[in-house]
Amino acid sequence: MRETDAPLAVSVGDPSGVGPEIAIAAWLAGESAGVPPFYLLADPALISARARHIGASIAIVETLPAQAARIFSRALPII
Repeated sequence: MRETDAPLAVSVGDPSGVGPEIAIAAWLAGESAGVPPFYLLADPALISARARHIGASIAIVETLPAQAARIFSRALPII
């Protein structure tokens, strides 16, 4: 990603659907799998709970969109 590129904004959709798990899996795959930096428009508590439910250990950081790309490699940015 170039410095001038903005991260993608991703909505998890229906909180009771599979969107949270898909977003977690995408973040876990990371940039090495070709996943561009993104941030979630979601409730951090929901994402934490879903990560625990599927046995995924993830770091979550509540942030602003402008900071998301810098955070993405070490934590899942959530707005």
